[in-house]
Amino acid sequence: MQILTTILAFIIALGLLVTVHEYGHFWMARRMGVKVLRFSVGFGPALFRWRDKKDTEFWISAIPLGGYVKMLDRREAPVPDELLDQEFNQKTVQQRMAIFAAGPLVNLLFAALIYWVVMMHGVTQIAPIVGGITPHSVLAPHQIQPGWELTQIDGKPTADWEAVTFAFIKHIGQAGDVVLGFKAPGSDALKERRVWLNANWMETQAKEQDPLNALGLEPWQPVIAPVIGRLLAGSVAEQAGLQIKDRILSIADKSVKTWAECVAIIRQHPGQAINVTVQRQGKLFFMTVTPESVQEKGQAIGRLGVLPEPPIIPEKYLREIKYGVWQAAVAGIQKTAEFSWLTLTTLGKMLIGHVSVDNLSGPITIAKIAGDRASYGFEPFMSFVAYLSISLGVLNLLPVPVLDGGHLFFAGIEWIRRKPLSEKIQEGATKVGAGLILIMMVLAFYNDIARLL
Repeated sequence: MQILTTILAFIIALGLLVTVHEYGHFWMARRMGVKVLRFSVGFGPALFRWRDKKDTEFWISAIPLGGYVKMLDRREAPVPDELLDQEFNQKTVQQRMAIFAAGPLVNLLFAALIYWVVMMHGVTQIAPIVGGITPHSVLAPHQIQPGWELTQIDGKPTADWEAVTFAFIKHIGQAGDVVLGFKAPGSDALKERRVWLNANWMETQAKEQDPLNALGLEPWQPVIAPVIGRLLAGSVAEQAGLQIKDRILSIADKSVKTWAECVAIIRQHPGQAINVTVQRQGKLFFMTVTPESVQEKGQAIGRLGVLPEPPIIPEKYLREIKYGVWQAAVAGIQKTAEFSWLTLTTLGKMLIGHVSVDNLSGPITIAKIAGDRASYGFEPFMSFVAYLSISLGVLNLLPVPVLDGGHLFFAGIEWIRRKPLSEKIQEGATKVGAGLILIMMVLAFYNDIARLL
């Protein structure tokens, strides 16, 4: 069931983003008087097709990993004299630039629209409450106590852990002070802690590139009961007869009271048969299970393929984020702008080595996260779609040949020079750009597979 959810969530998310992106090009092309021959969501043969009154073909194609808008272009096929005024290259350089830019810009507008709707509807998030501080970490000397809430960073409010994480990501590769504002339970008094971060604090503190881990900040987490909420299809737990709603009482002859205790024991027994006692509908059941052996950071650990029931979180640890119509619109635009800048600066830091290329993700990771977010609800899923839309918009605006930004770059040079670059130069640059994109795709797929293994 989870695999089906993941696949559907991925197709819906990607289909939405591709449709929005290509519609931007399509809409602007028609406004500029360019004849659109085909609007395709996906590549390859058409699964469904139809035509509109302006003789444009609309395709839903077999390979859902992109899309395209095919315009009347004499470089691809001869153009009848009566249609020359609708040919792409007959348009001014400014009109062509508007067509190139429309796709990425509509992606950014789409993200702002999603955030606007989500923020008007309201979302409930876990407050950034400190669960603990890792000894000998960056934050260890600052006497931060469990239970304190991290309410602001550098004077900006942090309503949830996502805001905290993104605030710290901005400091990667930059040396300087970060001012953290905390509040103790039941107090309105702000306790400020000034933390010095050197330029490579992320690289030296955490291989996994998690800002919270690098700082030594452990988020508060609810105690999760040892009750099975989900069984992965084909897992050793399912084969052994474990069922949803089973309460685990003991593993390997050790009694357990929390899910964390279950996980710790299972991890210690890869490929080893262990006894498990569960309570099911008031009755005790005894069984033997052999945890699957999987590799994690070069070490074999045990895994059953079970997930817990979602915990009940007390109201005092929850924060509702909700705005009125206009406030939500402003907040949506601000969030889109912040994430756009963050995406751009992170790419820059990746190029100079302050952020590892291990952070690149491909379609497998995207599909997994989309499936997870979909299982949490509509708002988390759509917020993830908005972030993907921002990433797609920003990446496509980069001045790399084969991307929209590369076409904009060439058109900008043509505008300045009053004549285009030679076809030989453009073809050479396009090959280099395609090579860079291919390398990035290979790295992303490699990272995806490495995470799975």
